[in-house]
Amino acid sequence: MDNLDFVSDSSAICEIQIVNKAKEVETFYLTIKGKLLDSIRIDKDAFGCFNITTDRSLLQLDTKKSKSRLLFFKDKNRPVKILFGGGREFLVEGSKLDSIWRVAVSIQDSLIKNVENCASRSSGDSAFISVKEKYENWCFNEFTSMLSKDTILAVRFLNYHVLNLRRITFVSPIYTDSIIHLVAKFNPPNIDLLNDLTSLSRLRLGSQMVHFPFTSQAGDTLNTSEFFMSQSGDKVLVDFWASWCKPCRAKNKTLKERYAALRERNIQILGISLDEKAPAWENALGEDELPWPQGLIPGSELKKIQRVFNCYAIPCSLLFSPKGELLLINPTIEDLLIN
Repeated sequence: MDNLDFVSDSSAICEIQIVNKAKEVETFYLTIKGKLLDSIRIDKDAFGCFNITTDRSLLQLDTKKSKSRLLFFKDKNRPVKILFGGGREFLVEGSKLDSIWRVAVSIQDSLIKNVENCASRSSGDSAFISVKEKYENWCFNEFTSMLSKDTILAVRFLNYHVLNLRRITFVSPIYTDSIIHLVAKFNPPNIDLLNDLTSLSRLRLGSQMVHFPFTSQAGDTLNTSEFFMSQSGDKVLVDFWASWCKPCRAKNKTLKERYAALRERNIQILGISLDEKAPAWENALGEDELPWPQGLIPGSELKKIQRVFNCYAIPCSLLFSPKGELLLINPTIEDLLIN
């Protein structure tokens, strides 16, 4: 990002100004909650303006080639400058909250980097756990510092960050509980965030499986409690996925290749799809030809299941003991084969 220079133009006074430093023509889409607010097409080294009026401070910027969204904070009646460097490279300038938000983004980037650096380690490895403990301590300290500076921003960050905590294999209850304690004091209360955090706090190693209904491939309505009881002492890997999720489909292939080895380790898989439409799920099953049982969550239960298991981002998998105790969160194949 250091090689991006802002193209200054005093005549371009607008609420949101885009500066394209990428070597390509690009179209930008400004959206909020999926609703298109504006779009603009600009050439290399050109700038364009989104002239919008909104009291919303959390906006999304999409490009035609990338569906990933840039989250940034827009202060009402205050111009914002965005430098686009191609791909996912964005730099936001001009927001009163930008400096604090960059801290939030650095926390998230560090999370992903630490997880990826430790991806080849076992979740029980002492070095792996040390990295997680260090990161969680840093994250908690940064959040509480942010909270003292700007409560609203801290809540926005936490709403974004909590969805990514699923990527941490080791989650320390002390930090989760402390954040819940802080959020519970907010006035007015943020019920949705508090519920998400509470659900996350329950998702700890040793916690009990929360059973739920699902529809089988045969069209029958079953319950995970029945499935667990039918496994004759096997561990159960509950694997959340969807037909439209490319990483999930790739994971399906890997699990299929190692399925025999997993069964030798007394591990059974229960695939649970987050697809909203049964035909898409059925087509994916036909293409992937998966040998383990599969289920589809009824539409009325989908949001509840996502909250309980924090499976907003997929693939997401949880390994349970025969008695329904949580053993591992998002284990790798190596984790599964050595446990």
